[in-house]
Amino acid sequence: MLFIGVTIGWIHIMAVAIAVGGSYFMNFIIDKAAKDMPPAEAGKLKGTVGPLFGKVASIMTLLIVVTGVMRASAMGLLNPSVLLGTVYGNLLSAKIVIITIITVNVVLLARNGAKVEVLASADGAPDISSIGAINKQQKMMSMTNFILAAVAVAFAVAMRFIGAPDA
Repeated sequence: MLFIGVTIGWIHIMAVAIAVGGSYFMNFIIDKAAKDMPPAEAGKLKGTVGPLFGKVASIMTLLIVVTGVMRASAMGLLNPSVLLGTVYGNLLSAKIVIITIITVNVVLLARNGAKVEVLASADGAPDISSIGAINKQQKMMSMTNFILAAVAVAFAVAMRFIGAPDA
């Protein structure tokens, strides 16, 4: 049983590391590189890397949710008296809200990315203003996910110091 718990915990932490690290890379490295490129090249870079990371982010988000629920359930932490009646549970509740927002944003980011692909591949000149508006929205949602994930990691660190309550 210990091996299973450790394995699930490892998968959870690795998924968080990949998602947060990838989000940092997209928000700070790719965006910086794209600013220094001609618009067509920047669009090609983001149009190639974005969808690939979107798939990774979707898988990692799913892994985070599944392994998080498995860990919390196995530890008896999904009890309302724990979630609402302890500092540890309050932090866990906040992480649940955060991952819910991130999950919704990941779905919306994928949907908007598909819209950009359709607009960019349309016959004739692409609708640059629509693509620009979607890209601006994508940037805001992506940065929101990065900030929320950083807050969730800070909560996880605090939870380690507090220690899980006896459920």
